[in-house]
Amino acid sequence: MTPNDVREVINDQAAAGGGVAEDFDRARRLAPRLFRAQERAVTLSDYEDLARLPGVGKARAVPLNWNEVALYLAPTGQVTDPSELLRRDVLAFFEHRRMATTFLRILGPNAADIYLKATVQAKPFFRRVDVQAAVEQAVADYLAFDAVSFGDRVYLSKIYDVIQTLPQVTSLVVTEFSRQPNSNQVEADGIIELDPSELPRPGYRDNPTYHDPARPPIIAVVQGGVVA
Repeated sequence: MTPNDVREVINDQAAAGGGVAEDFDRARRLAPRLFRAQERAVTLSDYEDLARLPGVGKARAVPLNWNEVALYLAPTGQVTDPSELLRRDVLAFFEHRRMATTFLRILGPNAADIYLKATVQAKPFFRRVDVQAAVEQAVADYLAFDAVSFGDRVYLSKIYDVIQTLPQVTSLVVTEFSRQPNSNQVEADGIIELDPSELPRPGYRDNPTYHDPARPPIIAVVQGGVVA
């Protein structure tokens, strides 16, 4: 019998052990990294490239000493510790890919909470509530999980830029740009430096101490515009 003679194939048992097909965009993004690593972890970049397994949103490898690497992992979409299951999966994945003399530690990210306050002047004919929402969204987008990386600097100038360019805004004054809540202080050089193990996030919104779905990523006082 040749393949041309086959008209139908039936599996009399349910299939098992499969997985969801990989998203095309994710495949395009990760393929160059995996090609570079060639299924072996030698350099720090190799660890970061290979660590992008399902469930891992971001990875940063940091040397602890000559034969020990710390791999900081953030689960997809969250600046929080990876689950024990994810840790075990990653360790198992690297068991035959790391150098035999290298020890690997899996750690969660250190959250860098960014606390922001601003006074915003709205343009005429825009409702204050709409201006408030636009400002909050602009800051949320700037500090979004997919927009930041381990160790990224956070710039005051960028906060001004993302808000000032909104069509609803005339001007603004940032009154708090700090890693300390309710400090009402602005970093003197306009830059918040992060360590390689840190991921930035909006502190007022995402820090569990303050976490409340109603809390915004920036506390903005809107002036002018239309009160509605």
